[in-house]
Amino acid sequence: MVFKQSPSLTSIGDPAGYLGYYNGPDFLTNTFGIEFDDFNNNGAIGDPLMPYFDHIAITQNGSYTTSNTISSPVPILPSSGSIHDNLFHHYTIEWICRGSTLNVYVDGNKRVTTTTDYRTFFSNPGVVTWGFTAGIGSSGSNHIVKNVSLKAGAVCSVDCKYDPSLMTSTLVSGATQFDLTPNSSNVLIAGYQWDFGDGTGTVITTAPSIIHGYTTSSTYGVTIKILGYNLTTAECCSYIYNTKVKVDGVGGDGGFGKKSANTDNTSNMSMDMSISPNPANSKIDITTTAFKFNTVRIMNLNGNKMMELSFQATVNKTIDLQAFSNGMYIVQLVDEKGQVHTQKINVQR
Repeated sequence: MVFKQSPSLTSIGDPAGYLGYYNGPDFLTNTFGIEFDDFNNNGAIGDPLMPYFDHIAITQNGSYTTSNTISSPVPILPSSGSIHDNLFHHYTIEWICRGSTLNVYVDGNKRVTTTTDYRTFFSNPGVVTWGFTAGIGSSGSNHIVKNVSLKAGAVCSVDCKYDPSLMTSTLVSGATQFDLTPNSSNVLIAGYQWDFGDGTGTVITTAPSIIHGYTTSSTYGVTIKILGYNLTTAECCSYIYNTKVKVDGVGGDGGFGKKSANTDNTSNMSMDMSISPNPANSKIDITTTAFKFNTVRIMNLNGNKMMELSFQATVNKTIDLQAFSNGMYIVQLVDEKGQVHTQKINVQR
């Protein structure tokens, strides 16, 4: 089982040696793996991490050298017997945030336990992918993984005490921009779970911003769950933030019509900024009349950030749109006070 920083890497690694774990520089950095090795090296290689018995070990950066050992090899089975029995065995990998403890169980028996700050292995601990990889020693070897399940422990219900603030902006009819500020310097944010109160289900994002389109005028109870890790107390923790949003004037157009809308604690589409041309082709010119801005952020209607530029505060800026495909986008300006000003643009070529 491998945890790695590079989510775009899809190769399964070397087909034999290194358990499929090593595949060039992308696997050599920001990575650690829990290995289940049942190949009998018989001491031929002489590496202490490649003993003759079926073993579990934890290593980092795609390397099996002693210097990259997190947990030295131990027999997979408590009996130290062979795992080549043509049976399925139950493995449990348990991460306890409080105390940074990693446990590995085989058939209910704890085989490995480590206390390590695994966050230090990644340049961005909030975005880590995981999966399984394998290498085979011969054409007659098969490794089958089935019935993988994830379960969150109760320890992660600890309150992080973020004391967040939420600003919402009405973009067009029913389309509401949510921007959450956690207000906690000692918490590493892993993600945000949004429930918009209209029965459309929950959405998880890594960014504290999202756009949601309401289809019916009403007042909605919005719940935002912040998932994180408290750096001071070394705990997984969460914070549930509740607010209400009032949406008016929504037509039967999926929430993206031409009528106006109002929300509690919101600012409407900004009238003190102009964007031209709109529809746009290859670039836009942004001009403001009542404030200076130091950040331009462009997102699609799903709330995905497509561009963000920061610069010295100004009242005008030209933005190149050559990389944007045709469609509707949201332009946000952040002024010197941190306030967000919003307009919509249409890119057409």
